[in-house]
Amino acid sequence: PKPCLCAGLFLWRIALAFRDYPRSAGSVTTIGGAAMTEGTTPRAGVNNALRQLAADGRALADELASIYNGVPLYQYLSVEQEADIAANVGSLDVSAALQAAITAAAGRPVILPKGKMKLAAPVSYVTTSTTALVPGLKLIGMGKDYTIIESAVANDHAIKIDTTLSFKFQDGIWFKNFKMTGVKYDPANGSAIYMRRAYNVVFEDFEIDYFRKDGVTVQTLINDADSSNQVTFTRTYIHRCFGWGFNHDPTAGQNDLSFLTMRDSRFNQCGSQAKKVVTAITQAATPQVTTATSHGFVNGDVIRFGGVKGMTQLNQRVATVTVVDATNFTFNIDTSGFTAYSGDGAVFPRKPPSGTIRANCQMMSLQDSWITESQNVGIYL
Repeated sequence: PKPCLCAGLFLWRIALAFRDYPRSAGSVTTIGGAAMTEGTTPRAGVNNALRQLAADGRALADELASIYNGVPLYQYLSVEQEADIAANVGSLDVSAALQAAITAAAGRPVILPKGKMKLAAPVSYVTTSTTALVPGLKLIGMGKDYTIIESAVANDHAIKIDTTLSFKFQDGIWFKNFKMTGVKYDPANGSAIYMRRAYNVVFEDFEIDYFRKDGVTVQTLINDADSSNQVTFTRTYIHRCFGWGFNHDPTAGQNDLSFLTMRDSRFNQCGSQAKKVVTAITQAATPQVTTATSHGFVNGDVIRFGGVKGMTQLNQRVATVTVVDATNFTFNIDTSGFTAYSGDGAVFPRKPPSGTIRANCQMMSLQDSWITESQNVGIYL
């Protein structure tokens, strides 16, 4: 019985591999139902080797779709997009195709192909059900070294998850076996993932790299009866996000995030320097500070002093800001009896604008995980 079973499985895999293999029909070959001319210059540069890669990728996608009851993305791709992904170029936008697959899947897994693909516009999954828990967005790739999504989305989140009703959640959200990266050195590059009212969220064998803003943003807004719950990172690598690697910062008075767990994961080089270099501090009952560049503060911001020479009495002291102009502010410590300022020093915002992990949560667990080379704050709770 065992040899028969193995032989049957083997023949089944061969059948899968050839089910959607390009079929020759005279001078025309079809891939996924689309026709293109054979010869030395196939349409959009699609050659035989790339057709073979695309066919192999479809066979594996079909197998995973069968296992997970999922929807293969290739069903929504053009011939050119398939070839571009299979060649690991990633120059053709798949935003519309991915959005169509997500909508059609309706909470079932979307199977991403092997190769590199580009998002030029945000994709989203927003549910409107009145049921408390509805199936959430699920994306599964072929491995984070093999399935890569490059986001060219400007000043926005590449992927958005939400519901339209308070206390209604997307349940069972997956980001598995792929990598998301931003366009390097693009100042308009936004964030990777935005979630609101998400429940049982799993990031597994997943990577986020190089986003100008956040890697993962979890938001709780006014009138939300509850925040997101049970967010788990397993074997996940988030690095070079210049906002926060993981950012949960609810509107004041709203509920915390519950049960944030990180297992065998690493957060590296997230955040950006928040300090503002000081060039002058006056001796006065209400002293004034001048900064080398625009400080960006608003009235009521809380700051901490550090590295000040001469007026060393200020170092590690905390004060409240009153803005004068873009590079000047006063603060509420009487310095009239302090030593005169002689140089250097900086002010640091008490509530940091960036770092590795910001979480207003009820319970946080770090298991065999690392936070390395934080560019501002490691963990802010």
